Amino acid sequence: MVVRLGERFLMTAERRDIPLARTILLVVAIVVGLNVMFLLVRALVGREVVDGPAGSSFVTTGQGTAALFELYERNGLDPVQKRVSPARETVSPSDVFMQITSGAAQPDEATASALRTFVANGGRLVIAGLVPDEYIEEITGESAEWTVERLDGAASQVFPDVPAVGPIPIEAPVLAIFVEPGPWVPWYVLDDGRFPVLQLRVGRGDVIWISDGSYFSNARLAIQANSSFALALADGRTPVFDEVIHGYGETGQSIPDAWTVAFWLGLATALVALVAYGWRSGPPEEVTRDLGPRRADYVDAVGSLLARSPDSAGALEPIRRTAVRVLGAESLDEEGQLVAARRQGLTDDEARALLADDDADPADVGLAFVKLYEQTKEKL
Repeated sequence: MVVRLGERFLMTAERRDIPLARTILLVVAIVVGLNVMFLLVRALVGREVVDGPAGSSFVTTGQGTAALFELYERNGLDPVQKRVSPARETVSPSDVFMQITSGAAQPDEATASALRTFVANGGRLVIAGLVPDEYIEEITGESAEWTVERLDGAASQVFPDVPAVGPIPIEAPVLAIFVEPGPWVPWYVLDDGRFPVLQLRVGRGDVIWISDGSYFSNARLAIQANSSFALALADGRTPVFDEVIHGYGETGQSIPDAWTVAFWLGLATALVALVAYGWRSGPPEEVTRDLGPRRADYVDAVGSLLARSPDSAGALEPIRRTAVRVLGAESLDEEGQLVAARRQGLTDDEARALLADDDADPADVGLAFVKLYEQTKEKL
């Protein structure tokens, strides 16, 4: 019995070592998988074609403005990609600060305040795309009424002081357009009297608000009028591209949203695969062994059987012989056996019921034997 119990304990301990090893392997596999996935994302993002937010000068897809950045470089204007908010790092008034957006951008109030100072000191601010009226009013004190609809055709130049760049083609299926310029001066006008480009003097500088940023996208900059228009906007100044508005902060270029989603989906797939593999290859037996009945219930059951036995003394004899053997008192007389039982923690009544009293209640005998077993189980 001792050997069987020992073997069972050792086998159980060995089986419990298996999940620990598997857990370590899973952790190592996850770490390796994450590193491989990061390397893959970096390799994909670092390709010649760089995806990302529309209007960003980092992006080389049709909606990006990397071609505009290169156009300025080739014309010796030394453009800059700014990843620090102008509220934290001042822009030189000799530069042209370019915020090219797609859709409704949401610049913060601190940026608007810093750009108001920049323009008032002589800087040129180019906003290409829709921004909240509150933002443009914070910078200039004025706004303009605009709408969004399908447009086609070309806008003719009407502002005589602007360098002649020819008509701007309107080819996108949906564009924003100004319908009421207010105090703003229009640079171009459509045949129906609406305006794609407005200018407003503020202090010693000016703000040029272009209703749609797609004029400068990689897909449309190849149109000669658009590239000429972009060079005219710079007017010999150093173009500073606002990349904070596209989510590129001081920590470096962010991963485009599409790649971020792909990364998390890939990670989830890898984790599900690892969990499925570990579950399928797990141990065939239960992690914890099934125990027998509780000792108290077992003793009550055995005591009940012994009490109904016609020969209680005979039924108790094997239990008493086992108790004497456990005590190592085979060579002792009855009194010596009682003394040995007391030394093992049994009371005098428990010792007599277990070893000497033929009229003892079988349940008391069973309880005394269990107590003795608990005290000396290492001898079994």
